Amino acid sequence: MLVREAIRIVQVLALAANNMDESKRKAFGIDDDFGIDLSAEDAIAYFKDQNLGIEALRDFLNSVDMELLKRLKALMYSGRPDEPDAKSLKKRLGNETKGNIVRTMMEKRASLPIYFGRRSIELRRRASISRISDLA
Repeated sequence: MLVREAIRIVQVLALAANNMDESKRKAFGIDDDFGIDLSAEDAIAYFKDQNLGIEALRDFLNSVDMELLKRLKALMYSGRPDEPDAKSLKKRLGNETKGNIVRTMMEKRASLPIYFGRRSIELRRRASISRISDLA
């Protein structure tokens, strides 16, 4: 699988998970402005309710090979002022486990569509911070 194909799948799955989460929040009356009372019945029901988008994203990330997963994580973090370019980041990921990379990407789920958005990648490319072709 090509990096760009994986990026597109991650974008679609993350957007679906985000949309499902937003719908769940509305359905259970969760208001981010007021926070969540974890002992409230609505909050408990919200957390117990399944988000198929999150599960699909996790399943996809677990299904790809380690090399592609490293490329995705390197691309995700490239562009931060305190991080090196994507190629250097990928080399640093040599000792990471698949579980750690998947967990990290799942923690960033809400922002994955932005990290992997065409405009974000293009800005990083223009700034010579990251080139997708360098990740090959």
